[in-house]
Amino acid sequence: MNNLHVKTGDNVMIISGKDKGHTGKVLQVSPSENKVIVEGQNMVTKHVKPRRQGEQGGIVSAGSVVLQYGINGLGTLTIAGHTAARKLFAFTDMPLISMANAGSTFVSQNRGANQPDRVRRGMRQMYLYSVVVTIAAVFLMKFGAEWMVRFISGSSEPIVLENGARYLLWNAPFYAVLGVLLCTRYALQSLGQKVLPLFSSVIELVGKVIFVLVFIPKFQYNAVILCEPIIWCFMALYLVLVYLHDPFVFPKKKK
Repeated sequence: MNNLHVKTGDNVMIISGKDKGHTGKVLQVSPSENKVIVEGQNMVTKHVKPRRQGEQGGIVSAGSVVLQYGINGLGTLTIAGHTAARKLFAFTDMPLISMANAGSTFVSQNRGANQPDRVRRGMRQMYLYSVVVTIAAVFLMKFGAEWMVRFISGSSEPIVLENGARYLLWNAPFYAVLGVLLCTRYALQSLGQKVLPLFSSVIELVGKVIFVLVFIPKFQYNAVILCEPIIWCFMALYLVLVYLHDPFVFPKKKK
């Protein structure tokens, strides 16, 4: 099937699979993936390999599974809005990932050339770049978040649009934190540190478990939105402290 002859809001009957014979309203249409999301029916997720260089795949994936468990109990309309927002987030954080990857190569080269001062200068510039990306993201989300969610989800349901737009608006100011986190983690790995950057992923896993068990049941989708940004702050703080104590970048002065 190359074309989907249904649209958001249509009532459809499932003709194959586990939910065969069930009917429901179409919440989201995804022609590129040749699939639809139907209200009240089984939700299927697929595994995606880590897309960021240096990401601690196993631990981060476990944290994502834990968070998804908390989201699944909030209803199909919330899931549809969240799914659309996450797709947009994956697109808009690309400038940060690209800078972190480039910075990793830069740090590695200057470590080989024994130029710690250039590493320090480069890291400051990357941190500043993250702030610039954040300002651009805030403006983009302020004026286009709801429209982008509507475009990606194909839905006109108010809950889908409101939750998706709120996710993007609340996350945008934290792009600077995410940029610092990514640049610092990749830089530390290029400096030869393997174990300490890994601990930042442990922070992420523990944080998501706490949110799922404590905050999401009480604050619902608002807690889902703030889960990752708050965890990013703790991860970034930890990684920056590790970076500031790196013996190559900040050698101790001889007495």
